[in-house]
Amino acid sequence: PVLRNTLVLGVDPASTIRDLKLAREKTKGKAGKLWPTDEQSIKLILEKFDPMQIEWELSSIGGRSDEQVLVMQPGYEYLLEALLQIRPIYWSDVWESSNIERWERQVVSTAASRTKLSDPAQAHQVIVRYHLEFDPLVRAQTFRKAFTVKSFAESVGAATGFIVIGAMFLNFIRRVRSQGSDVSDMPAEGQQLEYAR
Repeated sequence: PVLRNTLVLGVDPASTIRDLKLAREKTKGKAGKLWPTDEQSIKLILEKFDPMQIEWELSSIGGRSDEQVLVMQPGYEYLLEALLQIRPIYWSDVWESSNIERWERQVVSTAASRTKLSDPAQAHQVIVRYHLEFDPLVRAQTFRKAFTVKSFAESVGAATGFIVIGAMFLNFIRRVRSQGSDVSDMPAEGQQLEYAR
């Protein structure tokens, strides 16, 4: 038997839709809320997710590096490991309504190893195992519009606050000036006595 150095991971639309429905039922709509609700829209998004190809270097366990294939020997277990990063990307519109857009994915590292089977009864067998690990530290990323309705409302609120404060300050200055002019227009006590004579 021959072992090739590539593994292709794809998306199964039927399983994805079934998992989304199940998650929404169990969480009363909280899970998967950034995905479309109708199946056709979900399928259209899944079409954007191209298959992910993982490649291993097999020369370290006896593979031919020129063809990247390995002729497997009975009585051995072959383990192919990979660490993957898969990050969901969301898009937020001017109303700050987010929807899933695509996935960013990356193969961080790969390793291949070969171990002799200890059980004599398995001397004629070949075991191939894949161990794929997803990086748990990866977080979703959301792209937003530079100007949203919320930022507009906050800007209007701030501008309104400045206008109100400015109007209050002008009103205060106007009152101080009007009181000052009233005091200056009143005759002094000496002048009143003089007119009384």
